[in-house]
Amino acid sequence: MPSPASSEPLLRAATGPSVPAEPSGDPQALTVVWEEPTAGGAPDDAAPVRLRWAGPAAEAPRGLLDRVRPGGHARARRITPPLVDHHVHGGAGVDLATSGAEDIRRWLAELRAAGASVVLGSLPALVPADLAAALERLRPLWEDGALAGVHLEGPFLSPARAGAQHPAALCAPDSTAGRRVRELLRAQPRGFVRTLTLAPELPGARAVAAELDAAGTVLCLGHTDAGPAEVAAALDWPRPGTSATPVATHLFNGMRPFHHRDPGPVPTLLAAARRGRLRLELVADGAHVAPELMALILEDPDLAAQTCLVSDAIAATGAPCGTVHRLGPAVVHAAPDAPRLGEPAEDGQGSKATGPEDGGRAPLAGGRRTLVEAVTALLATGLDADAVLRAAVLVPRRSLPETPAPELEDGVLVWGEGRPLVALPAARA
Repeated sequence: MPSPASSEPLLRAATGPSVPAEPSGDPQALTVVWEEPTAGGAPDDAAPVRLRWAGPAAEAPRGLLDRVRPGGHARARRITPPLVDHHVHGGAGVDLATSGAEDIRRWLAELRAAGASVVLGSLPALVPADLAAALERLRPLWEDGALAGVHLEGPFLSPARAGAQHPAALCAPDSTAGRRVRELLRAQPRGFVRTLTLAPELPGARAVAAELDAAGTVLCLGHTDAGPAEVAAALDWPRPGTSATPVATHLFNGMRPFHHRDPGPVPTLLAAARRGRLRLELVADGAHVAPELMALILEDPDLAAQTCLVSDAIAATGAPCGTVHRLGPAVVHAAPDAPRLGEPAEDGQGSKATGPEDGGRAPLAGGRRTLVEAVTALLATGLDADAVLRAAVLVPRRSLPETPAPELEDGVLVWGEGRPLVALPAARA
C-alpha cells in the first residue's frame, strides 16, 4: 500500500507522453495514469491530479502520462483517495465502546494501512454512565486526528427495531435517562459527535433534532418503526443551512420492512434521496443487503449520488468462527456467514439465539467485512467503479466538512498530489 510517510512522491510524471512497454520490467506492475495538466509538462507539487486509470502496465492505454511506483504493489487494480467509513463499531477484536485507547489506536492504524484512513467511530446504545466513559476514552483520539469523530447509534431507538442494540440501553429522549444523555451531548466539544441515529417516532425526538441542529451534529434516521408520514415530517426538522443533509442509517436494516400495503419508511427515504434531501447508508458486506438491491441503488445515478457505503464492522468482524466479542453491553459472536447476536452454539458453527428474521438464525450484529474488503468485493462484481468509489470516498465526507475531500469533475476524482493515495487489492468477489 502506498505510504503517505514515504519520501518518494506518490505520483510522478514520466518523461514522455506514451506508455513504455513494461516500464518496470513487470507487465503486471501497478501503473498510475493521469491527465497531463499542461502540454509536455508534468504535475507540480501543488497541482491536482486527475486519475484516469490504474492497472497492469501491459494493459495501460497509450498516449497518457504514467509512472510505475516500484515494489510491493503488483496486481493492484485501483488507485483512489483514502476510503471513509461512515459507520464502524470496531474490528479485529476491538470494540470502540469498551476497548482500551491503545487497542483502538492500533486498530485504527491497521485500517489506515489498508486504505480506510477516515473513520467515524460508532457507539451502540449505552446507558448514560457507560456513554460518558466511552466518549471520554475516544475524545483524545479525535483530538489528535486518529478518529474523524463519533457516531452515536442510540440510545434513542425503537425497541421494536433494536436489532443488535441492547434493550436495556434504549430510552426515549424525554425519559430521565434520555435527559441525562442530552445533557452529556451538550457538554461535548463541537465536531466531536458528528452524527446521531434517532427513531423519529419517539416522544421528544423533534426536540433532540433541534439540539443536534444547534450543535452541528448530523441527524440520522434509523432503528425506527415509523411510517411514511412520520419519516417525511422528520426530514423537515433540520433547518436549511444549519447542518448537513440528514442520513438514513443502514437503509433497509433496523427499520420496518417494505410491504406493498404497509410501505414503512423505505420508499419515503428513497424518494428523499432522489431529491437530494437525504443520504443513504448501505452496509456493503453482501450479507445485510442483497447484491441485487445494492446494484439497483448504485446503478441509479440519483440514488448513487447520495449513497454512503459503510462496513458497520464490529469486534467480531474477521474474527475466528465461534469467538465471542462485545458490542457495547451486548454479547456477539463470529458466525460462519457474519457476526451475530448472542453466544455461539457448542460446535462453534451456529448460534444459540434465534430470531424471527433471516431464516430463524440469530440476528445479524454487524458487518462481515471491513470497508476495503467490501469495496474490493463490489468492484469484482462488475458494478460501475465510479459509483462504488464515490460512495466510499466522496459522499461520506459530507458529514465531515473539515476533512479534506477530493472533488468530482466530469466524473473524475481530483485530488492534490501531496495528499495520500491508496492502492486497493486486486478485485475479487
